[in-house]
Amino acid sequence: MAEQLDRADLFVPLLYGLWGFHYIRGESKLALSAAEQMEALGEARSDDLVLMLGHVYHAIIRYCLAEFAPSVALLNKCHDLSKPSHREACAGLTAEDP
Repeated sequence: MAEQLDRADLFVPLLYGLWGFHYIRGESKLALSAAEQMEALGEARSDDLVLMLGHVYHAIIRYCLAEFAPSVALLNKCHDLSKPSHREACAGLTAEDP
């Protein structure tokens, strides 16, 4: 719907909401899909913040699936992407401070 309305600014909050909804319900595959879509969006836009958020949510799901090595690898990628300005931007998008 966001695409139809040409509201690209809503993609990240919508994917975050989908991820959270499915995560809380224990629907790991669906939550993983939302995280992967966020990563793809970050890569397509060359947006480090969106890519970092996608990695964080992807890592959380991998951790819940007891896939610890992939989870750690994703979180390590976040160190390279993190910038001080991301904290303020994340406050407007998510409930977490990655």
